[in-house]
Amino acid sequence: MADRKKASKTKIKRNLLHRFVWTFLWVIAQPYMAIRYGFKTKHLRLKEPCLVISNHLTEIDMIMVGCAFPRQMYIVGGEHIASRSIFPVLDFFFHPITMYKADADTAAVKEIIRRLRSGHSVMLFPEGSRSFNGETEALPDSIGKLCKSGKCGLVTYHLGGGYFTAPRWAYTTRKGKMWGEIKSYLTAEEVAKMTPHEITELINRDIHDNAYETQRVEMNKYTGERLAEGLENYLVICPNCGEYNSLETSGDSFRCPHCGMTGKYNEYGFLEGENPPFDNVYDWGKWVENKFKEDLSGKQPDELLFTDSDLKFYEIAPNHERITLQETDIRGYLDRIEIGGSRFSFSEISGMDMLYYGKTLMFTWQGRHFGITGESLHAVRYKWTYDYFMKEE
Repeated sequence: MADRKKASKTKIKRNLLHRFVWTFLWVIAQPYMAIRYGFKTKHLRLKEPCLVISNHLTEIDMIMVGCAFPRQMYIVGGEHIASRSIFPVLDFFFHPITMYKADADTAAVKEIIRRLRSGHSVMLFPEGSRSFNGETEALPDSIGKLCKSGKCGLVTYHLGGGYFTAPRWAYTTRKGKMWGEIKSYLTAEEVAKMTPHEITELINRDIHDNAYETQRVEMNKYTGERLAEGLENYLVICPNCGEYNSLETSGDSFRCPHCGMTGKYNEYGFLEGENPPFDNVYDWGKWVENKFKEDLSGKQPDELLFTDSDLKFYEIAPNHERITLQETDIRGYLDRIEIGGSRFSFSEISGMDMLYYGKTLMFTWQGRHFGITGESLHAVRYKWTYDYFMKEE
């Protein structure tokens, strides 16, 4: 009994600490975000536990969304933050919920539900990964089921401008306008009357963003250095000659040495030049993704599709430690990837995703979590092949 009372007191103290830290940083964040990014938002003081859901554009999205909510909440973040040396400090002051990329992570889902039912609000970016082309991907009905299971209210939040501030494929960030808006606020009673599908439809409508559609109207300037560098992480096929992995970038410029295509990525996020067939990353990227699928349709299971070398292969231990397994290469096939001397069939991989600008591939195989990373890696090719295989299956 004494131990239980001690644990209860410790829990209360930790909750009070989390509330104090949130309030303190919330006050500081308002002017900082306004000065640094021109970011301003309306405020909403939640009166009951809510699941706060937003689209995902930058690594500081949780700060921007948090600016709208004076009352403390818990944030769901990628498991990779748990491997950083600063994580014990983050855990002590914020106690975030970590979720494995490339995995359904039922333990994290249960923890989200537990905290909601315990009277706390939770901030979630259900896309998991940022978009390479600037458009939000539609969410499945599982997000609506999560809202129902939490027996809580729901707030949707829409972020804009972040894609051009920090494109997922890019190595540098840029300075320009970002904004945010509270879209919907449903009470727990209102959520209880809706079906998971209805909830999911509302979320998808509210958080959907197509950066280039908005930019064509607003034409905000995003200034920085080396604006084009990293385009090759996403645009893996030249639209002029069809060559794979031929794009080279330097500063604000890009070129395909195979056919001579040249161009420039400007401060408005558009592409300039004499011969690029697209004037933006979104259209070029969608063409690449469709062309990639077409090319896969004619391949055989034992045909080597692509390979990358000089990579580090590691496993994520239950304590979040990265255990290096070997320095090796990766080979991609229609139904599997092979890393070193190991074969990982797509049918046995429950999820696959990428980190940062596409230089790290994460996947869960038979309940174990792996990652492979390196400067030469074009992770999108393996992820797209996995997606193609799973859809065909």
